[in-house]
Amino acid sequence: MNQYPPLPAPDAPADRDSEDLVITFVMREWGACSAVVKNEYGDKVDEIREDSFANAYDVVSRNYPQAKWTPTEEGDEDQ
Repeated sequence: MNQYPPLPAPDAPADRDSEDLVITFVMREWGACSAVVKNEYGDKVDEIREDSFANAYDVVSRNYPQAKWTPTEEGDEDQ
């Protein structure tokens, strides 16, 4: 997953609603991926389920342009 840049992207539009959100990507069966979006208190705000990490990353970066995610070597499987 490290081939994808950290979020928020440098050119991401301002969005006060997503500034304090954190994204965790969870790999599912058959290559599917969930992007779990949590607020600053750790409460789940949304979960975006897509057929691949690339699609989940694209949707999350559009819907939550200022949310944070930093790729790790091990992946982000735990929530």
